[in-house]
Amino acid sequence: MGNSQPLRAKGVCLRCRRVAVSAGTVDSTPAAHTLAVRHLDRRARQRVQMDQNPQFEMLGDIAVFRPRETVTLERAVELVNSAIASARTQRIRRLLVVTTGLEGFDPPGIGMRHFMARQWATTAGGAVRIAVVARPEMLDPHKFGVTVAANFGTRADVFVSESEALAWLDNTES
Repeated sequence: MGNSQPLRAKGVCLRCRRVAVSAGTVDSTPAAHTLAVRHLDRRARQRVQMDQNPQFEMLGDIAVFRPRETVTLERAVELVNSAIASARTQRIRRLLVVTTGLEGFDPPGIGMRHFMARQWATTAGGAVRIAVVARPEMLDPHKFGVTVAANFGTRADVFVSESEALAWLDNTES
């Protein structure tokens, strides 16, 4: 209680759900904060090493990423984010992400849609156009995530078929 600074979140460990904040942790002890930050840093390093080189199939100048796993929604978002980062690093301008092979989670809520669209758009930095293919039950009928991505400077869209997604990528300006 003696800490008068506001708490600002630095991250949440997906394994233990511990929140690290810049002015303390939920229990406000400096030792717990240090432990939580170290824990998050270690987990982040492991994730980067695991996701560093996603495998792309190339269709001309379009990279196709097809993850097939049973994962949490948070892990699915990380996989796609690492593919976007890899595409940007490799100067690939068009990316097709086929998420129909990802299982183990329910459709995201509005908050998670905003988070993932913002994260992916920020990672793309306007340099990668992204077409996502998903199962129909995963899509928002108003394409909220597409609007969020556009607001953060990235052209993106979602589809239920690969042919529609490829046609969109082919018809978008460079």
